[in-house]
Amino acid sequence: MDRTVRPRRAEPVRRYLDGPAAGGAAVTRHRFGASTAWYVSTRLNRRDLDAVLAEAGLVPRDGVPDGVELAHRAGDSASYIIAINHIDRDVELAATGKELITGTPCHGTLPVPPETSASCALLRELGPARRTRGARARPNRHDDQGTRRGEDDGPGSRAAGERSSRRVHLIASCDTGAAGRIP
Repeated sequence: MDRTVRPRRAEPVRRYLDGPAAGGAAVTRHRFGASTAWYVSTRLNRRDLDAVLAEAGLVPRDGVPDGVELAHRAGDSASYIIAINHIDRDVELAATGKELITGTPCHGTLPVPPETSASCALLRELGPARRTRGARARPNRHDDQGTRRGEDDGPGSRAAGERSSRRVHLIASCDTGAAGRIP
């Protein structure tokens, strides 16, 4: 079965150097309006994944250890943090709000128990709804609500609480069977 990625409208960002998919797209980017979708067709090592995330304008969230999966969701009236702990020890994340599973208020730290018990936490953040930079590309330091950084929305270019309409989505496929090196 041929699983080579053949983009129709997406732009190849990285190509395989060798293997059965040599010359084929390993990472693609598709811009549509104010949004950008990225597709990763192979398992990347940490250095290559970090390079792709940086190129997409996504940055890691500080203070989140490897093995903790973090997602951030925001609507017009509220924003939420979903944290899943995949490791065997308690972790604490910097956050303020109300933990919705237990009903416990969080004043600065959000405890997330280890995978052996209830391994997730759902926090409704205090204050106005906000969006954050980042990507949930692997269970570690990234969250998945990202805004692509461009000329009009770099740090300090928006008023506090103002949301960017530019969106970045990262879709990662664990393994397509197309082995090979990428630059």
